[in-house]
Amino acid sequence: MVLDSKRLRTIGFLAALVVFALGVALLLRRDAGEGAEFASGASAPEEATASPGTGLTNEETTEPNSARAELDADETKLNGATETPPEPGIELLAVVGVHRRRVAPVEMWWWEPKDPENWQELGQLERWLQSGEVDARLAELARKLEPDESGAFHAPTPDATGCVAARADGLWGWTRVQRSSPDPTYIQLENDETLRVRVLDVTGAAAPGVRVALRQRWALSGDEEFGDTEDLEYSVECALLLTDADGTALVPHYRSLMKEHWDFDARSILSVAEPFAEPIEFEIDPTLPPRDVVEFQLPPSGSVVLEVSGHTRGGLFSLRTRDAATSTRADASDRSEGFLRAAGEGVVRFPWVGLGMWLTPTSRVAGEARTHDESSAPGPARAGEERRLRIDLAEREERGLRLSGTLVGPAIRSIGMTRVDVALEAEAPDGGPWKHFSRVAVAPDGRFQLALPQEVRGRASLEFTVRGPRDERVGVATANVIGQPGASELEIGEVFLDTLPLLVSGRVVDARGRRAVGADVTAWGRRADGGNGWNGGWERSAHLRTFTGFSGDFEVRGSGDWTALGLAAWTTDGASEFQIVELGATEVILTLGSDGGIAGSVRPDSGLAREYLTVNVRREGPNASPHGSTPYRRSEIDSDGAFVVRGLAPGTYTISIAAAGTPEDVATVSGVLVEAGRMTRDPRLDGLDLGHWSELRVLASDGTLAIDANVYLIERATSRWTRQRLGGGKLVYEHGTAPLWVLARRHLPASFDPASRATSLQLERAPLVQIVVPEDLAAALSSANFLLTFHSTALPPSVARLHPNNIEVRGPRSEPFQLLFPSPLSSTLFVSRDSTAELPHTLSGSVSTSSHAAVQVLELRWKPEDLALSLERSER
Repeated sequence: MVLDSKRLRTIGFLAALVVFALGVALLLRRDAGEGAEFASGASAPEEATASPGTGLTNEETTEPNSARAELDADETKLNGATETPPEPGIELLAVVGVHRRRVAPVEMWWWEPKDPENWQELGQLERWLQSGEVDARLAELARKLEPDESGAFHAPTPDATGCVAARADGLWGWTRVQRSSPDPTYIQLENDETLRVRVLDVTGAAAPGVRVALRQRWALSGDEEFGDTEDLEYSVECALLLTDADGTALVPHYRSLMKEHWDFDARSILSVAEPFAEPIEFEIDPTLPPRDVVEFQLPPSGSVVLEVSGHTRGGLFSLRTRDAATSTRADASDRSEGFLRAAGEGVVRFPWVGLGMWLTPTSRVAGEARTHDESSAPGPARAGEERRLRIDLAEREERGLRLSGTLVGPAIRSIGMTRVDVALEAEAPDGGPWKHFSRVAVAPDGRFQLALPQEVRGRASLEFTVRGPRDERVGVATANVIGQPGASELEIGEVFLDTLPLLVSGRVVDARGRRAVGADVTAWGRRADGGNGWNGGWERSAHLRTFTGFSGDFEVRGSGDWTALGLAAWTTDGASEFQIVELGATEVILTLGSDGGIAGSVRPDSGLAREYLTVNVRREGPNASPHGSTPYRRSEIDSDGAFVVRGLAPGTYTISIAAAGTPEDVATVSGVLVEAGRMTRDPRLDGLDLGHWSELRVLASDGTLAIDANVYLIERATSRWTRQRLGGGKLVYEHGTAPLWVLARRHLPASFDPASRATSLQLERAPLVQIVVPEDLAAALSSANFLLTFHSTALPPSVARLHPNNIEVRGPRSEPFQLLFPSPLSSTLFVSRDSTAELPHTLSGSVSTSSHAAVQVLELRWKPEDLALSLERSER
């Protein structure tokens, strides 16, 4: 091909232009690192190089590759290429710490559910993590991602939905990727730790096939004021695993597993999750998990085979256990250890069952839980014995219902249905209300089928909500159906779909004008009548919420008599100002201008676990508008003691550090100035001194945690007090503070001096006291009520007033009162009719302070003339 001089000059000019553009892009990248610590979610490089062996580079993040993609596209045009490579999805960045330090080298795996619209399938990777199978499943089912020429990883396509896991030297992490995910999406890697448990049988040999659980357990104390004296416990399984042939169970990627489960009030328990008479468990400190193998040895055991007839597909089964000696008592307590699936057709095997227990099978099939009391029977009585139980689920086969129908309307094809959520309200077979939520697939012609776990009897209502690619509501439909008992299929015919009108559309960009992917866009509506008058007449509706797509665009659809809309968008790293727009506007631009930030760190010697620390940032001064830039953000503290709070508007802020287990903030810094587009590093926030703390476990008289304890910090000079309730029987206290008073139900008050640096405090049980009211005196109160209040004179007055023990009586009373309270006692008696008057009285007898003393009796007495005077005063 022959090129004339004019064409050569044109090509030369274009080539020079490309080189110039590349130079400008590099300068902008360097300027971005020097002038603004982060823009569009990217942070400036770290000044210090990461230590060798950690797999970290010396830069926090890189810019998204959108600018590079545009240059590549221009070069492709110049070279005359006609084929356009497939557009990659959002960038995936593996990072460590709050400063988002890049990790290299790193391996990534992409797993995608069969049905990307099924949110339950999207949680499969987390379930693999909980069962210890995640590595094996990813190796079998996931696709290993390869970096591009620049070393960047991307989701397979712009609209890809799935999970990504990343691994580097000693680090591991994962995250979900959805249509609302930002670009780039950060995968926060944690130190890769593994818990190891080994289970031995009664002979000391390895016990394979034993379920081992990692649980969090909470306790709730009963309220005696309402007659509830029982303490309750409930737990959540963080992981459930099976021991292998060597009797070993591994809990891999422990910190990634626990990242959503840090709770100071909960106890973390490793336990054998099999039906034994007594729990087999070991409590751990979740922030300092054991490095050595935790070993359990099982007591003598037998086995149980549960034969299930009828519908078992997808069913789960367990055994409730009771002590065989008390199995017939109404108040006998029972317990259950997890569920098992049927190992074969109609057979569920429990290979490890304790001896001497009464067993009751339970089932959970198609969302219905049942306890099969009719099949209760004694369990194994001798080691190695096998017992067989049988339950019948035949009637379950006829309870399901399949609804079919067709969505119709002029916009069925044009709205691009991504998913359809269905909400059903009906009457359950037992007569109570029944609500069922599900997601259905809709064919291009609008045809759908909905499988229900049970039949519909009588009238039911259906509400269809069509969701678009950005999770926005694009259409709604309603239908009423009448179900017939015993029917397994029901055709509801055509259901007209109303397409929601487009209210406003536009784009979200960062402070540099680049698209913001996965930004949360919320709309407020204002009505002609001013609405409810609250918040300036603006009403926030969850139905008007949406997210930006891969291009940064958004659409808000909905219905309502709105006269104007107010919009705001935010991401983790930025927020826009509240912007009022007209209905029907199509080119709205929301700029994430609130892109300032605050960085700091805390000293590592406070004694406080960083997993229980939270950094709270609040804007100072009156908030001009309830919309737009949020006045409040929070951050966690990473393993280096650092914290970063992003997405702040220019202004002055107060930073406070809260620690779980303490009633007040452990550090506060005010007057921190934030500028747009910059990361503030106030010297006062560098190495914050949180003081020196220790953890105290408050134990009841039987050695268990005193879950109902209250702690009072009394300032001697002013008698000012601070009350803290112990949800889990634990607190952290600061060294050098005033003594604490610990009060718990049914126990003697105890004083604790923080100077002791003790880690536990065991309470003594209070003696039982009976208060006797003579019959002749009780009869005199037939026309009045009285309130008897007791205080312990052994307590400081400020504490005694806070811890009364009250008895309120309406009408005559001759039965003795019983209460647990320490000696010595002081009391106040009030008589009430129209008003209240104090009644002088005496308590005869004495109470021993010994917690082992027998029931002790005090008699309540008063003089007749004092009672007459008090009754007279109470009538005034």
